[in-house]
Amino acid sequence: MGYGEVTAPPYDTLTDDEKDILLKNPYNIMHLTRSSSTGECRKNLEKWIDEGILKSVEKDSLIILRQRYTYEGSFYERVGVIGTVNVDDPSNKMLEHEGTIPEFVEERKSHIMNLGAQTEPVFIIISSSSLHSVLQNIMIKKGCSNSYEEPKGLWNDICILSEKDEIQKIKDEIEGKIPIIADGHHRYNAMKKISAETGGRISRMLVYVTSLESEATRIGEVHRIFPIWDSFERDLRKYYEMRKFSGDGKIPAPAFVCKSNVVELRKKEEFKDRDDLYIIESFLKENLKGKKIQIEYTSSMEKVMERVESDPGMGAIIMPVWKKEKFRGLLESGKLLPPKSTYFYPKIPSGIAFYRMEDIACHCSSGGRAADS
Repeated sequence: MGYGEVTAPPYDTLTDDEKDILLKNPYNIMHLTRSSSTGECRKNLEKWIDEGILKSVEKDSLIILRQRYTYEGSFYERVGVIGTVNVDDPSNKMLEHEGTIPEFVEERKSHIMNLGAQTEPVFIIISSSSLHSVLQNIMIKKGCSNSYEEPKGLWNDICILSEKDEIQKIKDEIEGKIPIIADGHHRYNAMKKISAETGGRISRMLVYVTSLESEATRIGEVHRIFPIWDSFERDLRKYYEMRKFSGDGKIPAPAFVCKSNVVELRKKEEFKDRDDLYIIESFLKENLKGKKIQIEYTSSMEKVMERVESDPGMGAIIMPVWKKEKFRGLLESGKLLPPKSTYFYPKIPSGIAFYRMEDIACHCSSGGRAADS
């Protein structure tokens, strides 16, 4: 059974139809991440271990993951490493760039504890100009050949590393660098809660570490989809001048989309020094407070248009494009972004590595225990 048959894109990036397709394979990771119940997930995990579908090894290991893709006609390649860190170790203190939603943290915590395992790593970036070459050279030396496509257009090359000297090279490269959470803020905070509630007995967290400097690490925007209320336009005009967009090209951002209408949003003079992210977050919080309305988040413009065109009661705010320089500036300022502000790409497929709460990590098909990174 190949990797492509049993792994999946991160759960929150999938549509319901995509989830249904993945669930048709009885050994796909989806049966552990979000099956009909957490109890069923746990049963599936234990069953797979008993049947030898998931295998563990005694040796400490790291998993090197190289991802290759083409974007707007250019080829990109990024290399990172999967291992574990102790969330209680002061030297591993993560820099968070986004806020979290409490109920999402609780949901992640409950699932991890009930499953007894972590099924996808928290995505970490560090500032390193040499991590890519260190990992690439190790892959070349080992002649790693495990490769599969998931999702379409993204090739994942996997190399399981258990040689102590090579693992030490990677540790030396990572140590002393400030770990920044790119994706997985809710899982990180869930693990901190789990560690606190278990007196530090369960404190290891599965992570993927790569370089922020890599051109292949792209930062995308996350759009907001929500039901429109009666005074929506009047409320939005408190912050923005609104002008209908009639062009055929790329939609300028920020913008509001409803049905087939696109409206450009231009900050009013009194808000020109405030970032659109904070204005839009305040606007939605202020007007949806006390209402049982769930905001939908997506990085896909196709999904935005499909949603608003299929339901006349729904609207969406298209968020501005990210630039790494702006992201770095916000990190240096220490300002915390609103939840769901960034979309880092490529994502790390779920199911490449597992980390059991008993400190045993199962590696799909081949096996592997995650070493400290």
